Parts: sequence; structure tokens; C-alpha cells
Amino acid sequence: MDVVSLLAKQVAQPVGLRVRQGAVVSVSSYGLTVTIAGSTTQVTGVKYLGSYAPQVGAQVWLLTDGADIFALGHLAPRGTPALQVSAASAISVAYGTETAMVLNTVVGSDPWDMWEGVTNPSRITVPLDGWYTFTAHASFAANGSGIRGVKLRSGGSTTLAWQRVSAASSGTTELTVTCGAVTLSASNYVEATVEQTSGGNLDVSPTLRVSYIGPAQ
Repeated sequence: MDVVSLLAKQVAQPVGLRVRQGAVVSVSSYGLTVTIAGSTTQVTGVKYLGSYAPQVGAQVWLLTDGADIFALGHLAPRGTPALQVSAASAISVAYGTETAMVLNTVVGSDPWDMWEGVTNPSRITVPLDGWYTFTAHASFAANGSGIRGVKLRSGGSTTLAWQRVSAASSGTTELTVTCGAVTLSASNYVEATVEQTSGGNLDVSPTLRVSYIGPAQ
């Protein structure tokens, strides 16, 4: 029985259903951990709509019939969490070396804290188990020699998508790579790497974007 049918069945019961308020502590594909308002009590395994992901720190209402069966509140719909991070200025990339792109500017906001910007500024770390899509864009400075490449990789070694082309004969070389839906566990990370064989160092301006699709099933 899905959670919506379960909710409808419980609400239809004449007695026994009560409501409590709490704050979301953590989220996984298996349910929420919620701290009950006015106490330090935490409950785990609270269900939420399968097509929605609740935000950590959000206030929710728990529908309860002796066990906390369902959460309603500030829920983030499919397509969020979403984040775009870029570099405020071009980054110099060495010849012939695959280089993880250091990012330093959040475009918009990052309420899920997917990019921390200090210890690992090249990484976007996903906040919960689920399906995601990623897009990397890199603008290489004008230079007509060699090849240019962009790769999306997870966990530092697993290639999600990549593209490699000959440099544009004039002007900048622009590359955009998007991976199809990929399932990742909470705390896994994705980064964009670039490579170039211009014969020397070359400036690159990168952007990395992520969108959440839905929970892993």
C-alpha cells in the first residue's frame, strides 16, 4: 500500500489520529528523523510523499496513530534540491592534466548545503538518497591547438558523462556535458573535471549544476 492510500485510510478512522509538530533532522529514502517540538525526543522512519523530498530543518506536522505514520509540511517538490555553482573568474588549467574544477560562487541559494566551498570546493555533495541529473559547462580561452575535454565524475573516479573535442580554430571553445538520471546515496559527491592540450596553461571558466529528480526506489 502506498503512503497516500495509507494516509487516506488512517484519516478515515473515527478515533485515534492526532497531530504533532517537529523539525526534520535527516532524510533518507526510507523516511525522516524528526525532533518533536518542545522536546529532545526524536522519531525515525516517518514516511513522506514518495514524489517529494522534505528539507532538513523544515517544520513538519506528524500524523500519528500511536506510531508516526506520515509527515506534512514544507516539502521540496521534484526538481529540488537544485544548485548551480560557478567560478567568479577564469581558472588556469595545466597542459595535459585532468583537473577538478574549483568553484567559488553559488548562483542563487544553497539551502541544502550541497557545496561547502572550503575543504572540497570542486564538489557538490548530495543530501539524500535519490535520482539526480548533473550538467557541467566549461568555456576555454581562445587557442586553436589540441583538444578540450569535460567530464562529470562521482566519488572521484566513476565517470558519469564526458565529452572531448578539437579546439575551436578561433574564439573560445565551449563544452556542455549532461548526465542522464543517476542514483546516488546521501553524502556521495560529483565534480566536473577538464583537460586541455593547447601546449601550455589555459584559462577555463566552469559551471556545475545539479537537480534532484526523486527518491531511489
